[in-house]
Amino acid sequence: MGQISAGTRRTDRVSVAAQQSTGGRNSGWGPRTSPLSHLFAQGVISADALRYQADARARFLDLVGRQPHAPKLSGDFRPRKVVYAIALGSGRTVTVDTLFTFAQVALYQAMRTLRNEGIDVEVVAISAT
Repeated sequence: MGQISAGTRRTDRVSVAAQQSTGGRNSGWGPRTSPLSHLFAQGVISADALRYQADARARFLDLVGRQPHAPKLSGDFRPRKVVYAIALGSGRTVTVDTLFTFAQVALYQAMRTLRNEGIDVEVVAISAT
Protein backbone atom coordinates (compact mmCIF):
# COMPACT_ATOMS: atom_id res chain seq x y z
CA MET A 1 0.00 0.00 0.00
CA GLY A 2 0.97 3.61 -0.30
CA GLN A 3 2.67 5.44 2.46
CA ILE A 4 -0.10 6.58 4.79
CA SER A 5 0.58 9.84 6.50
CA ALA A 6 -0.57 9.69 10.11
CA GLY A 7 0.77 13.11 11.02
CA THR A 8 -1.48 15.33 8.94
CA ARG A 9 -3.78 17.79 10.67
CA ARG A 10 -6.81 16.73 8.69
CA THR A 11 -8.02 13.28 9.61
CA ASP A 12 -9.71 12.46 6.34
CA ARG A 13 -6.62 12.41 4.15
CA VAL A 14 -4.55 9.57 2.72
CA SER A 15 -1.13 10.68 1.53
CA VAL A 16 1.10 8.78 -0.84
CA ALA A 17 4.48 9.99 -2.03
CA ALA A 18 7.01 9.16 -4.72
CA GLN A 19 10.01 10.62 -6.40
CA GLN A 20 10.55 10.61 -10.16
CA SER A 21 13.90 11.17 -11.78
CA THR A 22 13.48 13.05 -15.03
CA GLY A 23 16.97 13.07 -16.42
CA GLY A 24 15.68 12.92 -19.98
CA ARG A 25 13.08 14.84 -21.90
CA ASN A 26 9.36 14.18 -21.66
CA SER A 27 9.09 11.29 -24.11
CA GLY A 28 5.76 10.04 -22.79
CA TRP A 29 6.90 6.42 -22.40
CA GLY A 30 9.61 4.49 -20.70
CA PRO A 31 10.66 3.25 -17.29
CA ARG A 32 10.39 6.70 -15.65
CA THR A 33 6.59 6.55 -15.86
CA SER A 34 6.37 3.34 -13.85
CA PRO A 35 6.91 4.85 -10.35
CA LEU A 36 4.21 7.46 -10.93
CA SER A 37 1.74 4.98 -12.39
CA HIS A 38 2.39 2.77 -9.38
CA LEU A 39 1.92 5.75 -7.05
CA PHE A 40 -1.44 6.60 -8.57
CA ALA A 41 -2.58 2.99 -8.25
CA GLN A 42 -1.46 2.97 -4.60
CA GLY A 43 -3.70 5.93 -3.85
CA VAL A 44 -6.73 4.19 -5.32
CA ILE A 45 -6.01 0.88 -3.60
CA SER A 46 -5.24 2.50 -0.22
CA ALA A 47 -8.43 4.55 -0.27
CA ASP A 48 -10.41 1.50 -1.32
CA ALA A 49 -8.91 -0.61 1.47
CA LEU A 50 -9.64 2.06 4.09
CA ARG A 51 -13.22 2.41 2.88
CA TYR A 52 -14.18 -1.24 2.42
CA GLN A 53 -11.77 -3.50 4.35
CA ALA A 54 -12.36 -3.49 8.09
CA ASP A 55 -9.00 -5.12 8.88
CA ALA A 56 -7.04 -2.53 6.87
CA ARG A 57 -9.00 0.29 8.52
CA ALA A 58 -8.38 -1.23 11.98
CA ARG A 59 -4.61 -1.43 11.34
CA PHE A 60 -4.61 2.16 10.07
CA LEU A 61 -6.54 3.39 13.12
CA ASP A 62 -4.12 1.54 15.40
CA LEU A 63 -1.13 3.11 13.61
CA VAL A 64 -2.60 6.60 13.82
CA GLY A 65 -3.57 6.10 17.46
CA ARG A 66 0.03 5.28 18.41
CA GLN A 67 1.38 8.54 16.97
CA PRO A 68 2.14 11.42 19.35
CA HIS A 69 -0.51 14.15 19.16
CA ALA A 70 -2.63 12.01 16.83
CA PRO A 71 -6.23 12.96 16.29
CA LYS A 72 -8.87 10.62 17.64
CA LEU A 73 -10.44 8.82 14.69
CA SER A 74 -13.72 6.95 14.91
CA GLY A 75 -14.02 3.31 13.93
CA ASP A 76 -16.09 4.24 10.89
CA PHE A 77 -13.32 6.47 9.49
CA ARG A 78 -13.38 6.81 5.70
CA PRO A 79 -10.87 8.85 3.67
CA ARG A 80 -12.29 11.87 1.87
CA LYS A 81 -9.11 13.03 0.16
CA VAL A 82 -6.03 11.45 -1.42
CA VAL A 83 -2.93 13.63 -1.73
CA TYR A 84 -0.29 12.61 -4.25
CA ALA A 85 3.05 14.22 -3.32
CA ILE A 86 5.54 14.12 -6.19
CA ALA A 87 9.18 15.19 -6.49
CA LEU A 88 10.47 15.58 -10.02
CA GLY A 89 14.21 15.52 -10.62
CA SER A 90 16.20 18.61 -11.56
CA GLY A 91 13.93 20.88 -9.51
CA ARG A 92 11.19 20.78 -12.15
CA THR A 93 7.73 21.98 -11.16
CA VAL A 94 4.95 19.41 -11.03
CA THR A 95 2.28 20.20 -13.61
CA VAL A 96 0.30 18.10 -16.03
CA ASP A 97 2.77 19.13 -18.73
CA THR A 98 5.83 17.94 -16.75
CA LEU A 99 4.39 14.46 -16.26
CA PHE A 100 5.05 11.87 -18.93
CA THR A 101 2.07 11.05 -21.14
CA PHE A 102 1.54 7.60 -19.63
CA ALA A 103 1.68 9.07 -16.12
CA GLN A 104 -0.85 11.73 -17.15
CA VAL A 105 -3.27 9.01 -18.25
CA ALA A 106 -2.68 7.00 -15.05
CA LEU A 107 -3.32 10.11 -12.92
CA TYR A 108 -6.50 10.89 -14.84
CA GLN A 109 -7.79 7.34 -14.34
CA ALA A 110 -6.94 7.40 -10.62
CA MET A 111 -8.63 10.78 -10.18
CA ARG A 112 -11.73 9.62 -12.03
CA THR A 113 -11.96 6.45 -9.93
CA LEU A 114 -11.47 8.28 -6.64
CA ARG A 115 -13.86 11.10 -7.48
CA ASN A 116 -16.52 8.55 -8.45
CA GLU A 117 -16.15 7.26 -4.88
CA GLY A 118 -16.61 10.78 -3.49
CA ILE A 119 -12.91 11.19 -2.67
CA ASP A 120 -11.14 14.45 -3.54
CA VAL A 121 -7.69 14.31 -5.12
CA GLU A 122 -4.81 16.75 -4.73
CA VAL A 123 -1.38 16.69 -6.39
CA VAL A 124 1.39 18.57 -4.61
CA ALA A 125 5.09 19.03 -5.26
CA ILE A 126 7.79 17.88 -2.89
CA SER A 127 10.46 20.54 -2.71
CA ALA A 128 13.95 19.53 -3.80
CA THR A 129 15.44 21.43 -0.85
